[in-house]
Amino acid sequence: TASATSALIILVPVMLMMPYRMKRITYWISSIFGGSDSATKSLGYQAQQSLISLGNGGMLGLGPGNSLEKNLFLPEPHTDFIFAIIGEELGLWGALGVLFIFILFFQRGIKIAKQTTDPFGIMLSIGIVLSMVLYTFINVGYVTGVLPVTGLPIPLISHGGSNLVITLSMLGILLNISESKRSLNKKLWNHQ
Repeated sequence: TASATSALIILVPVMLMMPYRMKRITYWISSIFGGSDSATKSLGYQAQQSLISLGNGGMLGLGPGNSLEKNLFLPEPHTDFIFAIIGEELGLWGALGVLFIFILFFQRGIKIAKQTTDPFGIMLSIGIVLSMVLYTFINVGYVTGVLPVTGLPIPLISHGGSNLVITLSMLGILLNISESKRSLNKKLWNHQ
């Protein structure tokens, strides 16, 4: 309870400093508890349109490039709400496929961490993998209405230059950690 109290002490002033953050939280809470007045609906326009987009896709989707929401209703579909467009164009199966790829990435990153002998490499690879997977699942959470809208991108999918640069840098570091373990194993194998 002490950590929850300290989190509230920090988060409440941060939310109150930026009114749009408070509006997002208000919409999210009202959507959970069934508040549906017109003022609340206008606060969560993007979240509503993302759910409509996911629903339009059905099981198999409308086909690549055939999304109605990205051209007409959903603001900024190529950044924060790209998962809604994936769900609309590729359907439930395509959206689950994207999530499956990130789960495989998580599994591979943990395998790299387990094979690394350097403690810093272990912590760094776990941090990189958790960061990318957590960003993905937070994005999916607010696109599906489970979490309030935060604006976190999906790594390697969402549009954005700085996000892509950081993501590719993290992947390069992760590959370097993996390769250094392999080269160390080759050296040990050749000397025996």
